[in-house]
Amino acid sequence: MGLSIFWRLLLTSLVIIVVMGGVNLYALFQLRQLTAMSTEMAAYHYPAVESAKRLLGSLYAQLNSEKKYLATKDAAFLTNFNEEVEEFQRSLQHLLGEENTPQGQSLLQEVGRLLQERLVLFHDGFKAAAGKASATLPGYENRRDALMDRMSSSIQSYIDLHEARVSVGVSESRASAVKAEAVTQQLVLVALVFGLGLAGIASYTILRPLRELQGHIKEIGQGKFGQPLQIAAPAELKDLVDTVNWMGVKLQELDDMKSEFLAHVSHELRTPMASIQEGTHLLLDEIPGPLTQEQRTTLRIMSDSSRRLIHLISTILDLSKMEAGMMEYRIVPVDLKRVADISVNKVRLLADSKHIQLLVENVGERAWVKVDAPRIEQVLDNLLSNALKFSPEGGIVKLQMKPDQQAGVLEVSVSDTGLGIAADDLPHIFERFYQGQTKARSAAAGSGLGLALAKKVVEAHGGRIWIESDAGKGTAVRFILRLAKQGREEEREQGREQGREQEGTGSMTRLMVQAVILSTMLGGCAAWGPTPAHRPYFVLESTEVKTFQSLARKQDGVVEKCSEMGSCDHAYFTRGLIGLYERRDIAEKCFEKVIALDPKSQLAASSKAWMQLLQRHPAPASVSWLDALFGAPAIANTNSALVRATDRLVRDLLEWEGNVQTVEYLQREIADRDRKIDSLLKKDPGKGGSDPALVQSLQKQLHDRDKKIEELSTQLEALKRIDQEMREKVRPIRPPSTVAPIPAPDTSP
Repeated sequence: MGLSIFWRLLLTSLVIIVVMGGVNLYALFQLRQLTAMSTEMAAYHYPAVESAKRLLGSLYAQLNSEKKYLATKDAAFLTNFNEEVEEFQRSLQHLLGEENTPQGQSLLQEVGRLLQERLVLFHDGFKAAAGKASATLPGYENRRDALMDRMSSSIQSYIDLHEARVSVGVSESRASAVKAEAVTQQLVLVALVFGLGLAGIASYTILRPLRELQGHIKEIGQGKFGQPLQIAAPAELKDLVDTVNWMGVKLQELDDMKSEFLAHVSHELRTPMASIQEGTHLLLDEIPGPLTQEQRTTLRIMSDSSRRLIHLISTILDLSKMEAGMMEYRIVPVDLKRVADISVNKVRLLADSKHIQLLVENVGERAWVKVDAPRIEQVLDNLLSNALKFSPEGGIVKLQMKPDQQAGVLEVSVSDTGLGIAADDLPHIFERFYQGQTKARSAAAGSGLGLALAKKVVEAHGGRIWIESDAGKGTAVRFILRLAKQGREEEREQGREQGREQEGTGSMTRLMVQAVILSTMLGGCAAWGPTPAHRPYFVLESTEVKTFQSLARKQDGVVEKCSEMGSCDHAYFTRGLIGLYERRDIAEKCFEKVIALDPKSQLAASSKAWMQLLQRHPAPASVSWLDALFGAPAIANTNSALVRATDRLVRDLLEWEGNVQTVEYLQREIADRDRKIDSLLKKDPGKGGSDPALVQSLQKQLHDRDKKIEELSTQLEALKRIDQEMREKVRPIRPPSTVAPIPAPDTSP
């Protein structure tokens, strides 16, 4: 069982709190490290530096007192000297006790040793000089100054040592702070992304079922009950989904009961209403006896009312059949223009009576679609009657048909210039019995079933119907239908359909259908025609004969030179394919040469397949048309792919040859113009240079020639691409019982 919404939100919040707490702990740890480094510098290095500086000052104070004493022999200076020495020794011992590095301790010990040497030197010199005129021994000052320099140098080294430690500490603190800041930012970013992702996942697992449930509820509101909703959701939403499913089942049952009731009532009413209408017609025809004018008027009202009621009952029954899936459609290619003309003629009088302009914009002579004509006529009747009903006098109702050959559909629209449909009514406009809030002043109350029926019929044909409307500007109802094939193929398709429906009527009908299928399978403008050996196997159109003759002559030249190029099998195979459009005996000879050159090649396999096809289905002189017709399914089933591929290949060769002839024509035209220009210049060179009109004409001709040369270059490039495409198309062609592709034939002139 999945987690409930409460636990999902709680766990998501806890995970986000834990992640953010981890980031805060890391930041706190880095802050403590920085604090420790700062404390070390403030509590140890800075006091050591200050104490060392005081030692240095005390050392110079000793020297000053000593010099004053030696100069004046004043005992007060000697006392000061001794006090300075004692203070120096105490400070030195304190520093030595606080120092925790070997290098610092070594420097302080060196200072203490030098101090002892200096004191010994001072006392020895003081005793030796007692009672003498000179206060010091010779060389005393030099030795004293040397000791003082060494002491001050050691103290300064100690100061430099700690200042360097302070500098290193500051650098390390700065680097640590930068690193901590970068890592903290990354962690915060990761935590935010993780938190947002986790929150998004939690929200998605809650909102996705809600959206699906919302869509399911909308479908139920539109009358699309369908299957119960099955989704993975939290426990609370799961209970809600089950409740909605239960509600949908109950609504489905109620809708089925309503449809069944309407169908039953309509069916029960249809028979008595038909009797009433028939009796009314008998009375109007005065079969029982003559009628007064008042009686005739009353009977006409009764007839119109019964007719409308029967139409309503029929519509309800049709809708019930469509919803139950019991409606049968006969889908065949139909010219929708003819169907539209019938519907327009039905409402023409009504449009004229209301002074409404009824416009029909057709797509041309024909608009072929695959539909059930009576049902689509019913759709157009409903749409046109609605448009006329809601259009004011003097308005315009327009019927348009727009084909989309790329999409294979035909868009049909019926528009009016009425009051339009309110935006609140549009979502419900295709519901049964829904009539909307907007009413035309002259519009009679309808049944509310016309658009519902139209929607069912269009969707049953695989189409789509929708409404575009602006309140106060008019309404356009549009729907799309599938386009059918045009031209003779519709007739062939209809012939197939009729042949399938009448399959059991006799053997002659089956033979005719086989003949139609055979001619269609061989496809395009190449038709199968079993003929004598001196006649072609395929039939060319009259416009292709000259191009084909040129192609055949060039291929004959290739065959003559094939021994030099070393590819006679390609040349003979291509010539054999071309021979199918000239003479069967030429094709057979070429295929036999291909087989003789290399019996195991793929071209030989294709040639054998063609030889078998030519020998199996010979000319009518040796095989009757009845046998040929019975053999048609064999051709269609085993060799139709080979025949179609061959025809497609030769058609590509014909197109290529046509382009070559076009380029050759352009070359000849350019050469003729060049000769005319050269002849004119040689005939009168002086006049050519002095006549501006002639110069301009020559310049124009040169410009045209350059343009033609550019076009020629472009067409030559196109010919190269066409030749490459033609070679690529040959590769997928496979004769029966072969697997490897056939190599491309040699088409070089």
